[in-house]
Amino acid sequence: TGTTETGESTPRWALRFQENYPEKKVQLVSGGLDEVIIEKWDFEEHRYKIKVREDSQLADNTLYFPGWKIWVDDKEVSVNPHDINWRGVITYPVSQGKHQIVVKFTNTKVRQLSELVSLVSLIFLLIFLIWFRRKKR
Repeated sequence: TGTTETGESTPRWALRFQENYPEKKVQLVSGGLDEVIIEKWDFEEHRYKIKVREDSQLADNTLYFPGWKIWVDDKEVSVNPHDINWRGVITYPVSQGKHQIVVKFTNTKVRQLSELVSLVSLIFLLIFLIWFRRKKR
């Protein structure tokens, strides 16, 4: 671990993240988990298949920030980062059976607005530079 693991990047609703990494990327919170097959795991998207023997609550061992969303079999489910034993970690419900899970970091409205402001600012800067060069000639 490095200096960024000391808690300054931990969300406000989470307890300080552990000094070691979790045992597994997907863990059982409650219920019965039989199988996890990871298909893709990168910074902004996790894809995996699961098999649960009863209605369950699972943890995707990722610290929750606004923008993380979960789809179980292409249906969005609620994210719960407030579980008392998994504070700040993404937890979510699944029903009994086999499921395809997609956990994805999406843009919030604030992020979309800030990206738009940045783009408009860049366009105005380029227009100003072009205008300034022509005026200088």
